[in-house]
This record gives sequence, C-alpha cells and structure tokens, in this order.
Amino acid sequence: LLVVDGVQQLEAACQEELKRMLIQLLQMSDKLRLLLTVRAEPLQGGCSGSWNRIGDAKVVATDLGVLSPKHASALFAANIHRPLYRHDFEDVEQSWERHIESRQEALAKLEESPLVRQLNGVPRQIKKAADKVTKGLASLREHPDLAAPAPD
Repeated sequence: LLVVDGVQQLEAACQEELKRMLIQLLQMSDKLRLLLTVRAEPLQGGCSGSWNRIGDAKVVATDLGVLSPKHASALFAANIHRPLYRHDFEDVEQSWERHIESRQEALAKLEESPLVRQLNGVPRQIKKAADKVTKGLASLREHPDLAAPAPD
C-alpha cells in the first residue's frame, strides 16, 4: 500500500509527474495498492488529463466524511504530547501529580470537551490541535485553538 496525502496541493506539472511515477510503479507490481487523498472533489480538472485512471488502473473516489466524536477523541488522544489531567476539563486546582489513568474516562471527557467538539471531526485539524498539547499548555481549557466564548 502506498499512500500519497494531499495530492491537490501539488502544482499541475507535479501532479502529472506523480501520475507518471505511479504508472511505472503499478507496472512493476500487480500487488501494489494506492491511496491518494484530496481535501475536496476527486482529482479532476486541477491538472491536464484526468485522474479517472492511472495507467490501466481505475481510480475509485470515496468520500470519507468527518470522524464521529468518539473517533475524533481517540485520534486527539493518540496525538497529544502529554497525559490528560482533571484540570484539563474541570475548574479544579492544577495538579501535574496525577493524570487521568483510565483511557475510557479520558476519551469520554475529550468527547464532551469544547475543544474536540470545535474541531468538527476533521482529522487534519484534530492532529494540528493535538500537537499543541504539550507540557507547556497548562490546560485544554486554555488551548490556543479554542474559540473565545461569545460576549454576554
């Protein structure tokens, strides 16, 4: 399996070169499988030629949609850079002594958290937000991507 992420970000000439390389790889192995990702409509019109086929191989477009809150929470938890603590979710005294030990409890709290809800199940946004959860972030409630509350 060869995964090529963000193909739409390539300029037209690069897309054509990528396509030529993929055709060569497919000709070398009949067991090779490709996964090309794009953020919008399937690759059509953004470059000369069509992405309906790569050589003799048919391209099948599949809309993956967004992640459920449960899966978004799991992706977020898998990508943060420190343990989760009660003060990440509740207005309690900050303590770095004891993190939430139960994965199930941590995921349930993340699923209900304003931050994860705000990320709308979009994997790229979830991972970018998770990368900011380091020891330097005092609490998820102070996360820089968290929308400010609406004024009264």
